[in-house]
Amino acid sequence: MSKIRMKEALIALAMLPAIAHATYSCTGPVNGVAVEARTGIIRAANAGGLAYQSICSVSSTNNLIDPTACKSIYALLLTAQTTNQQVTMYFDDAGGSCSSHAAWAPATGLYFVNIVPPN
Repeated sequence: MSKIRMKEALIALAMLPAIAHATYSCTGPVNGVAVEARTGIIRAANAGGLAYQSICSVSSTNNLIDPTACKSIYALLLTAQTTNQQVTMYFDDAGGSCSSHAAWAPATGLYFVNIVPPN
């Protein structure tokens, strides 16, 4: 096998995990951040372009996110809301898209949230 073919094969192999584990992101403003008093579930009227998602719970593992991580996400969402910045929410659920997340449903596949840096 030539060196060029070998490099092409190695690049293709390196890309397989990324292809098999496709991700997408949703970006938008944050407003209406809330906590359900009985469950500790964090919701936002709008976060990253998604409406009324059940993001996580500050009291128990929910949506595969533990309470400590959820408290950090909650702080990040409050910061973005207070400073009028946008957030990007990253997902890895198979076949999902920003438009596939129904209101009042869990934000399935959420694995990363960040505040969009100002230009």
